Amino acid sequence: MGLHRQTVSVLVYIVRQNQYWSTSSDRISIGLQRQTETVLVYIVRQNQYWSTSSDRISIGLHRQTESVWVYIARLFQFWSTSPDRISIGLHRQTESV
Repeated sequence: MGLHRQTVSVLVYIVRQNQYWSTSSDRISIGLQRQTETVLVYIVRQNQYWSTSSDRISIGLHRQTESVWVYIARLFQFWSTSPDRISIGLHRQTESV
């Protein structure tokens, strides 16, 4: 539940850092609702989670989104660098993002 609610906050940060859209918070919010998949595809490609084949990336986005978020959590240090705590955080502590 927490992950679903707070995903937007994490994506806003990524969007701002990578300048996907204007820094206008309104435009970022609109972009997040419509282009979340685009952001994840970018992350997946940059970090080579799956093949660069767009088909395989799309499949990966549906099946392994949690792996992407674990990477983000580690990268931005939302939780301890301990993998166990990160995994627990993704399920239970996303509010702290």
